[in-house]
Amino acid sequence: MHLRDYIRIIRKRKFVVLAFFFVAFIFVFLWTMAATPKYIASAKLLVEMTYANPLNERYIRYDPTFLETQSEIIKSERVTRKVVQNLNLEARYDAFFQKEGKELPIINAVKDYVKDGLAALREKDAQEPMEITSKEGKIANSIINNLSVKPVRETKIIEIEFESESGALSQLVANAVANAYMEELQEIKMHSSGYTIKWMTVKAEEQRAKLVQSEEKMQKYLRDNDIVSLEDKIAILPQRLTELSSQLTIAESRKKELESLYGRVKEIAERNVDELDSVQYVAENNEVSAITNEIQKTERLILEQSKKLGPKHPTMLKLQLELVSLETKREEALLKVVSSLKNEYELAAAQVENIANFLARTKAETFGMNEKFIKYNELKRDVDTNRALYESLLSSLKERSITEESQAVNVWVVEEAKLPVRPGKPNIRRNLLLGILLGCFGGIALAFFIEYIDNTIKNPEEAEQIIGLPALGVVEKVRLKKIQGDLGLLSMADPLCSFSESIKALRTSILLSSASQPPRVIAVTSMLPEEGKTTVAANIAITLAQAGHKVLLVDTDMRKPRIHKLFSLDNDKGLSHYLAGTSGTDIIRESTLENLKIITAGSIPPNPSELLSSERMVAMLEVAVKKFNFVVFDTAPVTPVTDTRILSKMVDGVVIVARAEKTTYDIIRKGVKSLRDIDATILGMVINGYDLKKNRYYYGKEYSQSYGAYGAKSKS
Repeated sequence: MHLRDYIRIIRKRKFVVLAFFFVAFIFVFLWTMAATPKYIASAKLLVEMTYANPLNERYIRYDPTFLETQSEIIKSERVTRKVVQNLNLEARYDAFFQKEGKELPIINAVKDYVKDGLAALREKDAQEPMEITSKEGKIANSIINNLSVKPVRETKIIEIEFESESGALSQLVANAVANAYMEELQEIKMHSSGYTIKWMTVKAEEQRAKLVQSEEKMQKYLRDNDIVSLEDKIAILPQRLTELSSQLTIAESRKKELESLYGRVKEIAERNVDELDSVQYVAENNEVSAITNEIQKTERLILEQSKKLGPKHPTMLKLQLELVSLETKREEALLKVVSSLKNEYELAAAQVENIANFLARTKAETFGMNEKFIKYNELKRDVDTNRALYESLLSSLKERSITEESQAVNVWVVEEAKLPVRPGKPNIRRNLLLGILLGCFGGIALAFFIEYIDNTIKNPEEAEQIIGLPALGVVEKVRLKKIQGDLGLLSMADPLCSFSESIKALRTSILLSSASQPPRVIAVTSMLPEEGKTTVAANIAITLAQAGHKVLLVDTDMRKPRIHKLFSLDNDKGLSHYLAGTSGTDIIRESTLENLKIITAGSIPPNPSELLSSERMVAMLEVAVKKFNFVVFDTAPVTPVTDTRILSKMVDGVVIVARAEKTTYDIIRKGVKSLRDIDATILGMVINGYDLKKNRYYYGKEYSQSYGAYGAKSKS
């Protein structure tokens, strides 16, 4: 859409725009004049949260909803009741509303009328009323309804406004609300601090009892399990296990070594004791080694003496006896070494067994100690947790006791309310300006909304875009006051009027609608009844005859025929009689126009569709085409019946008549689709009853003034 389209809609719906404008402006005017003058007084408070914690100045708090919360406290019932009590408004309230002077009677009448009309709306829009059981409650509720609390943007200031019919009351209440709010904060702080300290004291005692109970439980567990220092034992046992494992490895190695040595020595001893000195362990024995040396020494001495003395010599005999004695000692020493080795092996085996048993006991003790340590840790954690909670509660309680006198919210009155000298409401100039703006924009919006939901054909360009059919022309909406006769014959009665000119333009469009030759057989139809198809068909036939063509106008609407009424002809014989075979070709009637012949519909038959599809209809049409230049059919509407679809296969083209601002796009789409489904030739559509004055933007102001000269009643 372009700007001209918006301008067209506003011009078209100007009465809607103006009506809405006047209604809105008058309503705002009456509402403004009926409104009771209200005096507004405002006080300003600087409200700050105490950001720093006295015991930890690095702790900073920020609450984005702080000012909104304080605003709700100011508007609370407790604050407003304090205001009523502090100002003694139960006794003084009515005195503030004693009217001075007299108002104009017209103003009083308007006020009473509008107040009665808006009373229900005001009650509905009001806040949820508090429970009112006394005059104090009613006054407090009235204060809440007339109190406005607004945080000033990007500041810490809250503005308190109160409006009433008395300027003095507005000033008193605004200042009293500020004072009552500060009193309420103090009460909230005292109540909150006392409750918090009491709660924390009770919780601290409960936590202390839990701590004592958990400590006693841990001590009892240590006593029951004979644990003096569990941590030291847990640290020593792994070291002991390591040492015992190392000792067991050494002992087992020693045992295996002695076992092997003892087995070898025992085997040699059983075979020949003298061969034991072949074992290094035995040979290295001190006693065996000493005896062996003495034997070797005695043997050398015998060998030396044998060279000098004989075997029977006493010296030789003595040496022989000494050698036998040494060999006996040597055998005893060897057996003693075997016995010693056996004892040493048995001792090593016993040592291995003892170390293994001690290691097993140590492992079992370690596992048991671990289980005890798990339970001990659980009890210790419980004690540590209870102690931490108890100490935290004690610390918080001491901190609260120290800081209970500090104020969480700091409030200062930066501007007291002053006595208003003139009413703040209503603002007559602003309200009237808003009424003008509301009327203008609301009326325009309503006009566009009505245009949006209006689905009827409005102008040729829009119809062509939406339907996809060429607009052959428009037939002007005629306002008749002094026209004689029927509108269907207006082209013949007044050939120079704007209506006749629009029909002539339509005639030209129809003749030029075919590229090869003009359509000679034309069916004029519409989607629904009363859209002006008969008027258009009759006037097309008249203008064609006025142009010198021989024209036959046939009324094929055998359900609601009207052509005979237009031309004041009798309907005793007509098309239905010819098609039924009860009449011949003498059904053609003369008209007052020389070149125009007419066939009326005749009596209404029970089966129009069957008659129109008969061979006699085809034969009649062939004869008519030979005798006349043009044949114009006034057909039945497309949507209700099938007559037009039957005829559309016999004619050269179909002209669809749509009534401006009546025929909807949906119904015309449906009808066009039904014709296209049977491959009918649609020449285009005619927009009938088009108001040139309302839509003069398309055709020019001068054109509409020159040709739109008829009265207010339309019959087209």
